[in-house]
Amino acid sequence: MITFNLDIVSQTKMLFTGSVKSVVVDAAYGQIGIRYGHAPLLTKLKPGTVNFFDKNDKEHSFYLSGGILEIQPYITTILADDACNVSALNEKSILEAKAKAEKLMQSGSDFNEKKVKEEINEAIAKLRIIRSHSNKNF
Repeated sequence: MITFNLDIVSQTKMLFTGSVKSVVVDAAYGQIGIRYGHAPLLTKLKPGTVNFFDKNDKEHSFYLSGGILEIQPYITTILADDACNVSALNEKSILEAKAKAEKLMQSGSDFNEKKVKEEINEAIAKLRIIRSHSNKNF
């Protein structure tokens, strides 16, 4: 299988750069599968995962809090708002953050509702990913 280059960059660091065989990513309107020669595309990413197989058939999974995906025939670039390896997600701390945000929503105190809702949605996305990957070895 022909490979192509994938770059995954967060606001703070380069997470991955290298040759891959295929990529699946959660885009704004659903999952997108990418292989060598894919038609050019530019789209937003929603909170979710990017899964890919490198040139040695090793599977990789990263959590993305959102961002931008650019596909060109020979290179795919993911500019993530925030990202980490799926294995680095901690269910306990995510549940605590979600509970704290939900409590703030119910408190009636002064807060940024949009920001708190985003935090809750991000926590839900992370929990979904942890649970869907719990039977895999990363």
